[in-house]
Amino acid sequence: GGVVLGVGHGCLVVASRAIASERKEDQAYAQGVLAAFANLGAWAGRAAAAPLAVKTGTVATPLAAALAVQTLSLGAAATASSVRRARRRPADCPFFASQRYWLVAGAHACVFGSFKVFEQFSSAIFVQRFSYDVRTAGLMASSVPLLSAVLAPYAGKLADRASMAQRNACTALMLGIAALAVLALCADVSRIQLLGCVGCVALGHAVLPTLLLARLRATLCSASSVGVAFGACEALAAAAHVLANLAFAYFHGRRVYAGAMGLLAALLALGFGLFVRSAALGPAPPRRSRTVDSPVSPTSMPV
Repeated sequence: GGVVLGVGHGCLVVASRAIASERKEDQAYAQGVLAAFANLGAWAGRAAAAPLAVKTGTVATPLAAALAVQTLSLGAAATASSVRRARRRPADCPFFASQRYWLVAGAHACVFGSFKVFEQFSSAIFVQRFSYDVRTAGLMASSVPLLSAVLAPYAGKLADRASMAQRNACTALMLGIAALAVLALCADVSRIQLLGCVGCVALGHAVLPTLLLARLRATLCSASSVGVAFGACEALAAAAHVLANLAFAYFHGRRVYAGAMGLLAALLALGFGLFVRSAALGPAPPRRSRTVDSPVSPTSMPV
């Protein structure tokens, strides 16, 4: 069941990102809107799962609710009007030899793996290490995707309009590293400090994927390789997510919570290093000219 769910999620993410990147303008904003709706659904699910299970006394109730939501999603996809796509040349893949592309994709994979694992395990950490009750821990953990749902479109606007997106991404990365380091090193954290750390992680979770995907799109010099490029990025992020889950579960199973949170901080620090290295390479070479059938305009974000 997990494999089937993962395959469906990956196909949906790659297709939606490729379609959003074909906008003539505000491409990063479109990516932010996609991330906002995905995080809004994640927040609703995480906020409702624990109360439903506690009230009914069984985990079958939230699973049945998830099945009902997926049925609605399938119905929406089946009734949506089809979009006529322009015919394109077969996809070429020059990005496979692009150092800029792989540096940004690696940074995105590190950020994705670190934040997603925190999002999955944070409620258990709050209960077991900081002694919060299940409902409070679930609400605190759900604040990460909720804030992401609010801020992700604004991060896209920032990537499309502003010239300081690179500096803002570095700032969000450093805040996330600092927050995870505090959670790893400090066993006695007040509620205000814990909320501040969760807020920093939520801020990074909100803005970094959108900014990195906008930067990733700007590294591509061929319009026909957009879907393949996003697919390769998603595969790399999924691999990082699996490895981070396994390593985190090892520390969490041994109740070494400092090592578990330190692992996420180290993964985020690796993403920061890759991002800084990509910025040091300077602007990417000019893109190839495109025909009228496949207009894909670059974002204004510097690469």
